[in-house]
Amino acid sequence: MKYLKIAIYLLVVAVLAGCARGEPYKQVVKTAPEIAAGQGRIYFYRKPGLFSDAGILDQPVILLDGEKIGRARPKGFFYLDVPAGTHEVVVHTEVDKTLSLTIDAGETKYVRTELTAGVIRARAVPELIEPRVAKKEMRRLRLGGQASANGDGAASETAE
Repeated sequence: MKYLKIAIYLLVVAVLAGCARGEPYKQVVKTAPEIAAGQGRIYFYRKPGLFSDAGILDQPVILLDGEKIGRARPKGFFYLDVPAGTHEVVVHTEVDKTLSLTIDAGETKYVRTELTAGVIRARAVPELIEPRVAKKEMRRLRLGGQASANGDGAASETAE
């Protein structure tokens, strides 16, 4: 019985450690700096849902133009300001999935990762989402897995 309690405690700690714990989406949007001239903003988020939230151990790495920018964390999102132009998003899982997108200066885009069942582990697919849909899905998410603690677009992951 003692070992069962310890195992349950460790599981709870692992679950809490795996979820995003930062500021809520609504707060981040209000306090985010303006997009710099010649830049666009990309929000990356993990689609909320039973399978996605249950997969706390699967936090796929997200690459932008070959650089690691963060992870797809349960109940989490982050954003990155990037130069206007075409960019490639890769979500690294059992099978890498790629999304190419073009962003204009001053524009904001939303990339959702959705976990699906894989043979060995979950797979995550990046998908460009309409702003109206993305904002609705993100309203209960928290900042986490981000590339930059202050949202300035620096490509150094802080929430590992």
